[in-house]
Amino acid sequence: MDTKQFRRRVLAVVVALSLVFLSLGATLYDLQINNGETYYNQSQYKIAETQTVEAARGQILDRNGRVLVSNRAVYQVTLDLNHMGETPEERNATILALIGAARENGVEWTDTLPISTEEPFVFTTENPYYTVSTDEEGNQTKTLTKLGRLALTMKWLEEDPTKDPEPATEEEPTPAPEPSLWQRIKAFFTGTAPDGNTSAPVQEEDSSALPTAEHLLGKMCASFSISGEGAVDADAAKAAGEEVPTLNIGDMDPADARAVAGVLYELYLYSKGITWNTYIFAEDVSIDFISRVKELSLGGVNIEATTVREYHTTYAAHILGRVAAMSPDEWAYYKTVDLDGDGTADYEMDDTVGKQGVELAFESYLRGTSGVKKVERNTNGKIVSETWQTEPEPGDNIVLTLDLDLQMAVEDILASSLPELESKEVEGAACVVLDVNSGDVLASASYPTYDLANYSRNYNEYAADPLNPLLNRALNGLYPPGSTFKMITAIAGLEEDIITPSTIIKDLGVYTYYSSPQPKCWIYRQNGGRTHGNQNVTQAITNSCNYFFYDVGRRLGIETLEKYASMFGLGQKTGIELSESAGVMAGPEFTESLGGTWYEGSTLSVAIGQESTQVTPIQLANYIATLVNGGTRYSTHLLKEVKSNDFSQVLYTYEPQVMDTIEIQEKNLEAVKLGMLELTQTSLARYFSDLGVEVGAKTGSAQISAQTESNAVFVCFAPYDDPEIAVSIVVEHGGSGSELAAIASDILSYYFSSKETREELLLENTMIR
Repeated sequence: MDTKQFRRRVLAVVVALSLVFLSLGATLYDLQINNGETYYNQSQYKIAETQTVEAARGQILDRNGRVLVSNRAVYQVTLDLNHMGETPEERNATILALIGAARENGVEWTDTLPISTEEPFVFTTENPYYTVSTDEEGNQTKTLTKLGRLALTMKWLEEDPTKDPEPATEEEPTPAPEPSLWQRIKAFFTGTAPDGNTSAPVQEEDSSALPTAEHLLGKMCASFSISGEGAVDADAAKAAGEEVPTLNIGDMDPADARAVAGVLYELYLYSKGITWNTYIFAEDVSIDFISRVKELSLGGVNIEATTVREYHTTYAAHILGRVAAMSPDEWAYYKTVDLDGDGTADYEMDDTVGKQGVELAFESYLRGTSGVKKVERNTNGKIVSETWQTEPEPGDNIVLTLDLDLQMAVEDILASSLPELESKEVEGAACVVLDVNSGDVLASASYPTYDLANYSRNYNEYAADPLNPLLNRALNGLYPPGSTFKMITAIAGLEEDIITPSTIIKDLGVYTYYSSPQPKCWIYRQNGGRTHGNQNVTQAITNSCNYFFYDVGRRLGIETLEKYASMFGLGQKTGIELSESAGVMAGPEFTESLGGTWYEGSTLSVAIGQESTQVTPIQLANYIATLVNGGTRYSTHLLKEVKSNDFSQVLYTYEPQVMDTIEIQEKNLEAVKLGMLELTQTSLARYFSDLGVEVGAKTGSAQISAQTESNAVFVCFAPYDDPEIAVSIVVEHGGSGSELAAIASDILSYYFSSKETREELLLENTMIR
């Protein structure tokens, strides 16, 4: 290779390298000189974090596709103490500015500090620092409130008020020295005692007294550095022996000081581990408020998009249930849930979960998959960028067996009918409507009820209501079945060959087989010695003849009665997905478990649905459904199917589950059903004759005490020839079960008159979905 060619190649390499270095130099100049300060600040102060974002829950629909519960997109305001300024004064100014924006826009913020919001400052609860409870033995226990716990932590209280003070050690009093002559003369003119004390004893201030509301607020303001111009330097004032104002806030408006203290109280409850869930300053805020907050550029104030449950009906509150942030006890369970099998818990400790009802029962379907978002903040704590790493996936949709229109009708009928009952002691009621061939819960009503949309706001009112509207009486109310139990005694007697459909037992009024007890038939007791005379099983059901069932029950024995009651599901849970009571079936085992003694004669009361038997309304309805469908006891249920979050797929369809099968001979079943039919065609004919379908029914009343009205119980089914639905109704202190016939008639009338419309609606919604 000649020298010229070599030089040219070297020159080319030099030029290329020169260009590379020139380019690098220009880039470095731009990074370090032109934008050096900007990038330096970003590298030093931009803070990145990841946030878990909860997914929207699935919708809840009725069997006809009508939306019962969905989601509504809202904005909420949260606070981050770590980004609200470097000093307490900056933090307090940020909070006060936020409060000012809230006041301007009429936004209510979360503040549970039990001190009035304006002067004069007083406690808004009777026991702000601790509550007192009494156990069954009369022992009192003091428990710190949230305020009490924080006050101890922050040293606003010197001692724990729930602890008894240490008893003072008694010392032998030192005898006072004999007063001098001068002391005696002085005492004569001054009115003091010879030892120099005034005649009235001086009471020392009780150092253990708890701070008043104003004193506590003063301590809080001092701890949180809440004050304006002109506040006294407390340390200097004390050193100089000068008085420090109780509320040492200078020229700051006391209402503003109280408001800031309330917000910091909430934040410190969480930061000190006293409350479990992240503090949310305000929920469901308006766009105007959001705009104002953004204008103020408040550090540490975050506006987050989220969803809240939206209720499209005020009915079925006890069935639908509610959601809320999980408690520590719930976290102990949910932290172990790993449905996707990735080795990481599916829940965060402050996630929203179902608390009751369908929301809780179908949590695994309704809950979606949380997303992960990367958030970057600047030096002021303001979010400058957000990037999704994993987007949240909404939960699946639940279709219930409930028929909303029927549910509405049942609740409205109960609410309008109960005041018309003659009894003045009615405290509550429940009604359940079941599909006899599947166990589908078509309606389940409990009265009184409550408003799910305002549950949190009205909780204290609901909890204090003596009628207990929060109790789901349909599933958890326990009542003696009364005479509605008699069909079980009848079937047991027929199937065990104790009687036949034609067996006659003569009602003598008083059953005297035992020396004690010797119970009377109701007609004998109420009508001056009258009796039903000769009765077969059909007539005994129609007339509710106690004497007939006393005799059959005695001959069956308690073990056989318990066996058949169990097969019909009494004293057992029905299988519904919600929380329900099992109830109690009377018998030796239960009586002896309470320390009592079982007597053979007690079987007589069991045979007519009295004694200690306690059942729920849903058990009664399922028992009747089992009877009239020929002996197949299905698990009751609310879940019809599960659909994907976009409704494109059916993920699960419920299949009826058989819990037990009772072999009932056709002739025996017809004898019992006929007794129920004849009741609606004789004494109750005025209620059922115009329905267009034949109905079988049985009334019942269960005495609670001699001082109160009996509970009224009513069960029925229809149509008689081809049963579709079974209905149970219980009214607390409602008197006679026959008084509920009008309620049952209205429910059946609605069901059958609207049946064709419901079927058309179901077909239409199925095609749409």
